[in-house]
Amino acid sequence: MTSLDEVTTTAGSASPVKKAAAAVVWVGTALAGITAILSACGYMIESSYLATLGVPRSAFDANPTEYVLTGGNFFAALPASVLLGLIALIVYCWWCVVAVIVVIVAVRWFQFSRATAIAVSGSVYGVWIALVLADLTAQRLAVGPWHLFPENRIVLFEIFTAGLACAITTLLLLERQPDSDKPRPSVVVRLPFLGFVVISVLLLPYLRGTFAIVRVHPVVRPLGAAATYLRSLRVCSEWRLIEMGPTRTLLSCSTPSGTIAIPTEKLKEFELQKGGP
Repeated sequence: MTSLDEVTTTAGSASPVKKAAAAVVWVGTALAGITAILSACGYMIESSYLATLGVPRSAFDANPTEYVLTGGNFFAALPASVLLGLIALIVYCWWCVVAVIVVIVAVRWFQFSRATAIAVSGSVYGVWIALVLADLTAQRLAVGPWHLFPENRIVLFEIFTAGLACAITTLLLLERQPDSDKPRPSVVVRLPFLGFVVISVLLLPYLRGTFAIVRVHPVVRPLGAAATYLRSLRVCSEWRLIEMGPTRTLLSCSTPSGTIAIPTEKLKEFELQKGGP
């Protein structure tokens, strides 16, 4: 992506109109890139969340604006997730904090080179994400008599986010560490740590949608033709609105349990009441 400085330099002695046009093009390109990132994250979050309800992605498509809003909410909540994750690390996972302190002291005490420090930090972080993902999976499947982390998937997601923030900070600090008397670490040394960080970043939207979303689904009371249509499909004591898109609407039935997708045009008249997750 071309930076604003490069655009301004290219414009040189151009007229103010051309400079303004170049700035508008740069801003438009940046906004398009941000929108694409938010849409991709929102799509991953919504897809993984619906998968937890047993709904295939092909059964529902939200409005593109909804994906952008979901992605925006995800990034807006990241600082709070990191802060709460750090607190949870100290309170519930003190042994992780002690292990990290031991590694830092060992690196400083033995005066490891930057390459060795990056390799050790990458190995520790690789073990860390393996333990967190294993515990998340065990909690989701309700297996295993023990857990290394709190038995709360939302708290565990925040711990994972805090660990990722610490890993990124560590990697940046090690890359900037002055080590003039020794050569810069090769790509082979930095690649594992960087790979673990990239994988963790890509996993965040999936983990958010699968483990860290608790939504309150309102109770739907269909009226008129909508009530007749739903009765023709299934006799249900209580319908709950999962998602309403431009073409399809997802409804969940409490008794008997199940989720159905109907054309949105069939649900024109209805009442909404406060429900539960």
